[in-house]
Amino acid sequence: NEHNIPVLLPNEPLDIFDKLVKLDADAAILVAYGRIIPKKIIDLFPKGIINLHPSLLPKYRGSTPIESAILNGDNTTGISIMKLSEEMDAGPVYSQSTVDILPNDTKFSLYDKLVDSGTDLLLQILPSILDGSIVPKSQDIAGGSYSRLLSKTDGRLDTIMHTASQAERRVRAHLGFPQSHIELSHGVNVIITSAHVSDNPEQLSVKFSDGKYLSIDSLKPIGKKEMPV
Repeated sequence: NEHNIPVLLPNEPLDIFDKLVKLDADAAILVAYGRIIPKKIIDLFPKGIINLHPSLLPKYRGSTPIESAILNGDNTTGISIMKLSEEMDAGPVYSQSTVDILPNDTKFSLYDKLVDSGTDLLLQILPSILDGSIVPKSQDIAGGSYSRLLSKTDGRLDTIMHTASQAERRVRAHLGFPQSHIELSHGVNVIITSAHVSDNPEQLSVKFSDGKYLSIDSLKPIGKKEMPV
């Protein structure tokens, strides 16, 4: 917006088809849109649609790559700048950059780091993409994996199915949506917003399947604001 580059956020891609035709642009940049772009729109741009995807493709294609990296306990993830194709996140990749995942990273903090990394990389290579001096490389389809769409049921912490570490990662990965719900021993349902793993019970903690505890640091009683324990 600052540089008079049109920024469009349609509910559906085809809602802006006529507007895109009138722009007569050579290329487009796609970031965090979350919907499939039809071939009809991809074909409007002679030099393609350049997509920033927050994972090291072909790992974690799909809609929740950031959450998936945290949930799986990965130490690193990254950003991939790719040429958009009809198939989800399967287009050839121009370049990638790696980002460390810290033990306290949440979905939101990791998103911010990936956006910064992706912006820097895009500004660096965009001229080469547009003049054709950088050629994207096909992904290794055999090594691909897909992240899945999250639902409200993913927010329930299960003391029998989950270890304390798994529960703690879910708290960090599920902030915003679907959040992490649990019923405390006295029957009060809460949303856990931050926690840590401990070997012994602490001020407010829940024992999980591995015998360790999820010690709650902050929470939201249902219908109330976030508060420290």
